[in-house]
Amino acid sequence: MHDLGSHIPNATGHVEGNDEYMLVEESGNILLMTYSGNAAYLRQHYAKLQQWASYLLNYSLIPGIQLSTDDFAGQLVNHTNLAIKGIVGLQAMSIISRIV
Repeated sequence: MHDLGSHIPNATGHVEGNDEYMLVEESGNILLMTYSGNAAYLRQHYAKLQQWASYLLNYSLIPGIQLSTDDFAGQLVNHTNLAIKGIVGLQAMSIISRIV
């Protein structure tokens, strides 16, 4: 919902410009969702996965102001939930790297 937009089942994004700023949250999510033992698939997408992991390396230890899954709380800075999401996402990337 956060990235796909609210026109389910059509994934139109947020063309009206009201997308939710959840960069660490979604970067961690993509690595966790992609994690699998399918080496061929992971090899095919490895360069893009490295970009997501690189973002987490740079921005998840002390996250800047943004939303997390707890978006009802509004945008927060240095959110522990986001730091943990980044750590878990990077752990998934380390396993993906070993598989590839």
